[in-house]
Amino acid sequence: MNLLLRSNCFSAVKSSIAKGSILRRQLPFLSKLYYSIQVKNDIQQKSVDITWEDGLTTKFPHLYLRDHCCCSACYDPNSQQRFLFNCVYNDYKNKLAKNVHISNDKKVLSIDWEDDEQHPRSEFNLDWLKQFRFATDDDDVVASNIYYRDRHIWGSEMLHKIPRYDFYLLLQDDMELYQWLRSLMKFGITVLDNVPQKPGQIHKLADRIAYLKLTGYGHTFQVESRHMANNVAFTNAGLAMHTDLAFITYVPGVQFLHCISKAGVGGESRFVDGFRAATQLKEKNPEAFDMLVKHPIRYYDIGKDYINFNQLTQHPVIRLHDDGRLKQIVYADHARSPLMGVPFNKVNQFYEAVNHFLECVYDPNNMIYTTLESGSMVVLDNFRVMHGRSSFQVNPGDSRHLEGGYVDWDEVTSRMRILEQELKIDHTSAIV
Repeated sequence: MNLLLRSNCFSAVKSSIAKGSILRRQLPFLSKLYYSIQVKNDIQQKSVDITWEDGLTTKFPHLYLRDHCCCSACYDPNSQQRFLFNCVYNDYKNKLAKNVHISNDKKVLSIDWEDDEQHPRSEFNLDWLKQFRFATDDDDVVASNIYYRDRHIWGSEMLHKIPRYDFYLLLQDDMELYQWLRSLMKFGITVLDNVPQKPGQIHKLADRIAYLKLTGYGHTFQVESRHMANNVAFTNAGLAMHTDLAFITYVPGVQFLHCISKAGVGGESRFVDGFRAATQLKEKNPEAFDMLVKHPIRYYDIGKDYINFNQLTQHPVIRLHDDGRLKQIVYADHARSPLMGVPFNKVNQFYEAVNHFLECVYDPNNMIYTTLESGSMVVLDNFRVMHGRSSFQVNPGDSRHLEGGYVDWDEVTSRMRILEQELKIDHTSAIV
């Protein structure tokens, strides 16, 4: 059971913190919950119908209620998980609620089950039922907000608006850490200042979240010009706009790039909100958008670094959530495989679709051009923000040196939910 569902059925302790405007907005499915004013047991439909104070009615199937019983025989309060026995093993599909009623204090719904001597009753906190109600045509708030949707989509105007945080404060202050992670979810790009100009700082920050993702290049990687480089990023050539690690199946969600020393000439960084480019593509050319959702590009990476590797996978350029919202952009020209995932009769159409997308990506109105200063760190949403760089030269005796690393979004949002509990923030971070 995921963390969004790990809520104690019999206690709903809630408080709020108003430090900064970022904490004042509550997700609708976790805003103030209302006690029911009417309950009906519909035997024919095998459902319990609850009409809430706001006038909306939610139907809860008997099967669902029996499956989610939180009594000590069905649910372990310590692990906050079900025991082994569930609807498959116990054939709950024929369970009927004989009687239903609300407690005098209007907080608990009690259900008496028909012909169930071993488990005659279940009780549910009404706040819990309100929180996990089913979506309807009139009440789609739960389904629509399970995925994060408070993103700020940006273009070139974002250059002087990128959220900035102090590196040392993030290492020491949990509230500041939480505010930063919320900004990262919202904008997809943040810059950290006052980072020591030596390797190892990404490790320190990642430890405040969870742990670094281990890849074929190690826990972190060093971006420097190398003789016989095993990746074009490790040369002084320019890099086209891309997302990182397109050649592995489980692409990391968050990327860290720590500028230890900048180039003498060139090496300008470029950033684009891939969701803005995808949205523009859908508006201008929906057929091209659909093509990039449907057909994948295959990617590969072969070489030796932390280990010997021969990676091969495929991703669509645009990946959607099951509700149709944008989930992820995956694109990297330098790692595209000659082995295409497109049928012969769609090849020309597919190339045209990619070109239309890249026209949006490289539109100057969408692009941020900036030079990372030594002692700064940029942190990106690798599911969304594409990045690249211009070619560079280094002065004699100097070097351009960046350290990079990754953390998965699952670990970031897990950490955020823990902070929400510990800091008593009335909010539950959604799925990225």
